Amino acid sequence: MKTIVELAKGLWTIGLIFLCCGCENEEISPTTEISDYFPLEENAGASYIKEYFAIGDSQNIWWSDTVKLRVSGDTIVEGLSYKKILTQFGTIEKIVRKEGTQYFGRNHELYGGFSWEYLFLDENLPAGSTWVHVKNEGQLKTEYVVEEVNATHVLHGIEYKDVIKLRANY
Repeated sequence: MKTIVELAKGLWTIGLIFLCCGCENEEISPTTEISDYFPLEENAGASYIKEYFAIGDSQNIWWSDTVKLRVSGDTIVEGLSYKKILTQFGTIEKIVRKEGTQYFGRNHELYGGFSWEYLFLDENLPAGSTWVHVKNEGQLKTEYVVEEVNATHVLHGIEYKDVIKLRANY
């Protein structure tokens, strides 16, 4: 059975796309029935620590916050059906869809629009595979690297098998 990328069943791969740095114990409810790496079932959820860094005129600021996300509802963008990923406040964080073995996302942008669609996971790529998402007219890019496939990952004392370890270089 397949598990979730990097963080295992019950947690979302998207956590690392959302700059995931860790998870809270109280939100972890491992599930062995999920067959997708990134579950898009209604009300599937995860919690993670998101770290922020800002450079000001006189100081550097570093802080973190707990982000809770859940799948809730569907939406159509440019003729494609997506699942909405909502924050704990009910606002849209991103929208995600699966096509075959590929997972695509769009970030929710300022003023209610969505970014261009990007590929954030392909279940069939071997270790060492990479792909790039270019954004802001070439000013920024994210490189995705498949570090391991069929890996084992231990999280909070629970061992998960058939894990894909993915790294995002911003």
